[in-house]
Amino acid sequence: MKNIARVRKDIVLKSQSYAELIRKAEKVEISMNQEIDNVKKRYNKKIILLKNIIKELSNDIKTLVSANKEFIFKDDKRCLDLNFIVVGFRRSSEIHIPTTQKDDIIQYIEDNNLVECLDIKKSVKKSILSSWSDLELSKIGVVRKYKDNFYIDIKKDDLLGGI
Repeated sequence: MKNIARVRKDIVLKSQSYAELIRKAEKVEISMNQEIDNVKKRYNKKIILLKNIIKELSNDIKTLVSANKEFIFKDDKRCLDLNFIVVGFRRSSEIHIPTTQKDDIIQYIEDNNLVECLDIKKSVKKSILSSWSDLELSKIGVVRKYKDNFYIDIKKDDLLGGI
């Protein structure tokens, strides 16, 4: 038969060590999180500054390229390969539904049981219509409009080689 007093003493000793280690781990974790927060605060200021400068430069590049689009992109070219970046315009489309024809378009969609094109509030789902052909769109009085979206792609291999 085991000595209950001895078992109890072992449990008390182990639980004391356990509790001390938990407290010590919590203190270390608190200290670690404080240091992490301090480092984040220090670098966050630098990152915000860099991101603001990057945004400003991006806007400057976009303005320059957009203002000279017809000279830079001849012969249906859509991009310009520069030393460290590629700039250009990616074609995208969106569905344009004339406000004056909206009710007629909704009625046509309902009459032809094309309910996947409708939201519950009975507005036209442009995301569904965008998969339709221009001919199908024209049958219901909808027009696809195209626009150019500016982009900048970083050529990372060139940047890494130059460092």
